[in-house]
Amino acid sequence: MKKQQRQEAANKLKATFNLLWDRAIEHNEQVGQKNTVSYRDIVRIADAIRSEGHKILELDSLPHQIDTGLKFACAALDPNKARAKETLKQGLCGLHGGGGLALAAACLGQLMNPGIWASVTAFFLGGMPGGPLPIVGIAAGLVIAAGAVYAAFQKMSPSERATKAHDCVMKGINNWIEYGSKDKPVTPQDIKDSISQNAAQYGLSSRDYQASFSLMMNVAYADGILVEAERSVVTLFLEGTEVDKRLNRSESIEKIKQLGTTKASEIIDWCFQVASADGVVHSREVEILKRYCQALSIDFNAKAKAHGIQLLA
Repeated sequence: MKKQQRQEAANKLKATFNLLWDRAIEHNEQVGQKNTVSYRDIVRIADAIRSEGHKILELDSLPHQIDTGLKFACAALDPNKARAKETLKQGLCGLHGGGGLALAAACLGQLMNPGIWASVTAFFLGGMPGGPLPIVGIAAGLVIAAGAVYAAFQKMSPSERATKAHDCVMKGINNWIEYGSKDKPVTPQDIKDSISQNAAQYGLSSRDYQASFSLMMNVAYADGILVEAERSVVTLFLEGTEVDKRLNRSESIEKIKQLGTTKASEIIDWCFQVASADGVVHSREVEILKRYCQALSIDFNAKAKAHGIQLLA
């Protein structure tokens, strides 16, 4: 199906979705809930689109980008933390290739810090059909990503979450218009552009960025060798940044302190991801992570537990 044909078919699907959306709002207004769509509403709408959407598009099945947009929308409105995070993970795992990366960036990229976003871009690079998965700890990275997005959703008002949910579905449909059902491969430039754009959205200066990856590099080299799995993690995060301009530990810690507790905690998550990238967390890596957490007033034991790192009593 050509792009123009996809556009015409997609317009019909958008009209159908918007009709169901407006009906949900009208019903809620009748019971005193103005301009809102509930989790129950979006689940019903998603079920309807999954049942009839492919017929509207004259396809055998609903395109995966649209299905993922529906998953992201449901997660945005889901009051259940565990279920919402699982839905987000399923949505990410259902995407692949350059189109998938573009959709994830459009829907979720601005809700994660650059380090966590780098783990998502690594997933797309490693999850290509027939390609090797370069990062052992990518499953943990997706867990962290889902948690970060869920936390961002909880900071939004009900109306903001509803707006985000609607936007995710529209972006899923637009992504199908642009890419069709076959994604182009992810290129190094896609990775670089995506991480750089996310860093800009997150408000990191070049100095902040250098401080963040400097700590990650220290973790990667903690056991005396940078293995390929760790190299893959660090390389993705370092795209577009000069390695020879790394800051020392004290400078890096001070810069990250200035970013605030929430951002510092997320950057420490990425340091843990680097440490576990090769499937083995060395004692020297643990020591460095402990020092980072202490310097930034972060609970090391809680972080270790979240990342599945078993500590000796």
